[in-house]
Amino acid sequence: MMNKYKINRIVEYMSSVGFEFETEEVIGSLYGILAQLGIGDIELSNEEYYFIIDELLPFAEQFEFREVEYLTFHRTTNELQCI
Repeated sequence: MMNKYKINRIVEYMSSVGFEFETEEVIGSLYGILAQLGIGDIELSNEEYYFIIDELLPFAEQFEFREVEYLTFHRTTNELQCI
């Protein structure tokens, strides 16, 4: 049975500390991410595990878009400085 309060608290905490993980990391190593954030000792049912992944994927996608924007901006700025 899924504990929605626990899941909500985990997702809120993860989004509040600055979520900087890519989609592949979320899908492939959720427990590793939880451990990096100091909450790796949480026990999750399969339902909770996959629900958290679904909740975190939009954060991971936003992080990836920000990375691309940052790299694109800096590449463009560097190219303009070379002209």
